[in-house]
Order: sequence, then C-alpha cells, then structure tokens
Amino acid sequence: MPPASASTESTPGLQPKALAETIHESFSKPLPNINKKLGLGEKVNSSNTETLNTTPPMLWLDRSIADYTTPAETALAKRQVQEVTVQYCIPALEGTLRIECEPDVVRPSALYLLHPVHMALRALHPDVAILCMSEPYKEQTGKIRPDIVYKKNGKVFAILEYKVPGAVDKLEFDRARMPWASSKIKIADQKSKGSGRKDSTWFQDKSTVLMKQVTRYVNMTETTRYAALFNWDFMFLTVYDRLDTELIYGTLLSRTGSNTANKLRKAYLGWLMEA
Repeated sequence: MPPASASTESTPGLQPKALAETIHESFSKPLPNINKKLGLGEKVNSSNTETLNTTPPMLWLDRSIADYTTPAETALAKRQVQEVTVQYCIPALEGTLRIECEPDVVRPSALYLLHPVHMALRALHPDVAILCMSEPYKEQTGKIRPDIVYKKNGKVFAILEYKVPGAVDKLEFDRARMPWASSKIKIADQKSKGSGRKDSTWFQDKSTVLMKQVTRYVNMTETTRYAALFNWDFMFLTVYDRLDTELIYGTLLSRTGSNTANKLRKAYLGWLMEA
C-alpha cells in the first residue's frame, strides 16, 4: 500500500496520526509482538517414516549475521530497490492476530516478514522469474512437503519451514553450535564425540526432529542447500555444506534479541540473495 499523504482537512476531535511505516523503514525495525497461547511447542514430533530415518547434521558452525545483512544493506541502498521500498508501506498491526497453532504463524509472517522481503527481492531482480510457493508438493500422496519453497527459473533455491513458538529451543541449538573460527581439529573432535550420541548428533530432543525434517527437505529438492526454520520468536538460517553432510552453517536470530531483532528482515533478505 502507498504511504499515507498529509491532508489539509481534519476531522474535529481527532488527532493527526503518524504516517505508515514504509517497507524501507521496516528493514531496521523488529517484527511486531503478537500474543501467543502459553505452552506451545513443548513437544515436536514427526509421524513421517522418511523423516524419522533421516540423518540430521551432527553440528552447526555459527555464521555471522553480517554475512547476510551487509549485502542486504547494499541492495536496499540501490535506487531501483528504494523506488519500491520507499513508496510502499507494510500493513498496520491487526488486533485480530493471536498465535495458537502453526497456521497462526503463517499469516503474520506473510504480512510482516515475507511481504517486505519479497518486494525488495523482486525490485532487485525484476527480470528474474522468482516464485514463492506454499506447500508445492501437497497433492503428491505420501510425500512430505515444505511450507514455503522458493523457485528461480523453475528450480528450488531455498526452503522455509514454519513452527509454533517454543518449538525452536535456543538452548538445544546452542549445545550443537560450534564457533565459526573453530579449527578443523576441534570440529573433528566434536564429530567424534557426537558419533556416540543418540542419532549421532549434538542436536537433541526437539532440535533433532526439526533438523531431520529440514534435512529431508533439502535432500528431497536436490537443488538447494538453503533451508530456514521460523517460529515467530526465532529464525534459524542454514546452509548445508557441499561436501560434508554432517555439517551446516547456521545463523540463529531472535525476534527480541538485542543484536538481531532489528536485523531479522535484512538477514532473511541477504540469505535469499545468496541462495
């Protein structure tokens, strides 16, 4: 929607309202806070046999958020992008929103995360056939299906999977994390220790199921190494190593974290650009 314009007329008794937030401005703002049902995401299960039999990554290397936000900021500064992002606004926060299940994450995500990012991405690549598709494998009986699949010229280049708040447990992901600067010897040592753990991975409990699911999606598409988890409170951006299937490069972002809240949209845009 275009930004509101100032009017010379006013309604008696009403105070002037602030202009709507442009897409460009939203890239430096956190996602809105939405009320949630308590106790969501306490358990994460999968009934799909193929998913349960999938080997998850053993660990993840912590990749800097700047790897994504820096190229995103460069893109957002381009004139062709600003002609779109400065002209249009994101919707005002609806009072009808409340998260009680996974589909309740999808709706605000479409409004406040995907819309601004997609508008910037299309402005950056106006002549490229980029599609965002919801559950594209839904009609294929027995086939697992990612929530969101991105396609470029017909080929999948990125995957986004939604979860309820609470499903992504930061402590569980932190336990499977290795610093980016870790030596090959240290990584090999952690792999050796991980081989004796359940499912041969440092991901445990809920995070094991999540990473099995994401890994299955990546294996299924065969054309991308990029997959992300999003549950409104956290986003986990991953890139699977080309040669080492036990290793992924990850970036965990918090919607309320002091270092990531204002950069989440930029990081997602930069991740899609790289993919």
